[in-house]
Amino acid sequence: MIADVVRVQRKAADVRALVRRIADMDGRETWIALPQDPGQSGKPIYEEELISMADGSLKKLKDVIEGDFVIGKDSFPHKVTHVHIQGLLPTLKISTECGRVIRSAYDHPFLTTEGWTEARNLTTNDALGLLTGMKINSSTTRTAEEFRLAGYFVGDGSVGIKKGSISSDAGFCCIDQIQLEDFKNCVKSIGGAVVIRGHRGVNYGTTGLQQWLRDTALAGKTAYNKRVPDWVFSAPNHLIAEFLGAYFACDGTVSSKGDSVIFYSVSKELLIDVQHLLLRLGISSRLKQKNGQYLKTRHVSFLLVMSQQDDGYRRFANRIPIHNVMKKQRLSELSAKSRFRRFDEQYIPDKIVSITEDGLFPCRCLSVENDKSFLVNDVVVHNCQVESYKEMLNGFVVLTRTITKNKLVMAEPAAALWQQGNIEIVRAKWNEDLLCELEAFPTPKIHDDQVDCLSAAVTRLPGHSIPDYTKSGLSAKFKEFRRHNKA
Repeated sequence: MIADVVRVQRKAADVRALVRRIADMDGRETWIALPQDPGQSGKPIYEEELISMADGSLKKLKDVIEGDFVIGKDSFPHKVTHVHIQGLLPTLKISTECGRVIRSAYDHPFLTTEGWTEARNLTTNDALGLLTGMKINSSTTRTAEEFRLAGYFVGDGSVGIKKGSISSDAGFCCIDQIQLEDFKNCVKSIGGAVVIRGHRGVNYGTTGLQQWLRDTALAGKTAYNKRVPDWVFSAPNHLIAEFLGAYFACDGTVSSKGDSVIFYSVSKELLIDVQHLLLRLGISSRLKQKNGQYLKTRHVSFLLVMSQQDDGYRRFANRIPIHNVMKKQRLSELSAKSRFRRFDEQYIPDKIVSITEDGLFPCRCLSVENDKSFLVNDVVVHNCQVESYKEMLNGFVVLTRTITKNKLVMAEPAAALWQQGNIEIVRAKWNEDLLCELEAFPTPKIHDDQVDCLSAAVTRLPGHSIPDYTKSGLSAKFKEFRRHNKA
């Protein structure tokens, strides 16, 4: 007996609220069955997007393999049980206030301040969830001095290799004595030395660092292709703070008015790396492009600005050590002017500023053990909508079923029972929509959600044995069943 049907097409948040309201009306003894599509049937992301791995590194989605561990929405590592390759799919380009860009298929669920929302239902009123406090598996053996030295070289270091030369010793430019002394100590800690270059007393060279520069992947980099070294991502937060502090002493500034904290660079990719590391420390930042002129030619650079509304200034000053007299003083003054306005939170919002259709892109998705979620460019996404509903319906009897068969095959038992006159429906306003959908099935481009629900309900009948009607030659189409329900 089909007693009731509710059929709507609304925003994701409204559908969730409706499901919960009906569940409350039915009571906690009523079974709730939810279909779970396999990963290969949808929920894909552009395969070039960056995924947060369990060791703290960032890996392109196309390079993630089965057996890898990724960070889930609970901050902990979870195993990838399957990689689903879906090929070229229509995508949406989602851009955020903080400068993040994600390309996603229309049906991939994102964590927003309103709950899980499919990409197709996102609007510029939504804010995506950024995860902080990742619980990574760190295995670094490098010292704090090495992390600071890397920060200094990424900032004001000259590590290019001249053509025809095998030397990779680096130069360094510095005018702050406290910063210079720390740089010398860092160089000395790994067996190198600092020498004066030029006559102005601000340019310095190093000796004995050739092998270290090669081992750390710093050798040969220029201002335009410098990146945060991979091994920095795999470090615990206190060492990441050492790297960021040294880099800020070079390429960071606190405005003379004391009202902004900014990183500067001509490398957008470098600042994207830094933005990710700051988020690990609970600090939100916004990436901006700056258009200017240099030697009478157009010059494009980038700014990474701390977000004061998320207590960014004070958190930065409290959590990142700076070996530079002027910058440390300005940070201290800025921090003293403000108080924390919020507690540490698991998620930080990043408001959407635009959503556009972006054409066909190669896409993939991951099946992730337990948590069913992962991070794309720091944003929390889900590979399974049903898991978010299970969380919402905590305390109810929720049964999930993975869709593994063709819908025609799944519908055979219900169709056979109907043709035998063993399924009836209550007379109600929803009859016509249900009957029309059943009669049209399996016509392409016609909704079939109610057919799926009926197919699943039949398989849930307690104590009812469903024979294999497929072999009997019965049609899967629900034809002529109105004669069983003429009333």
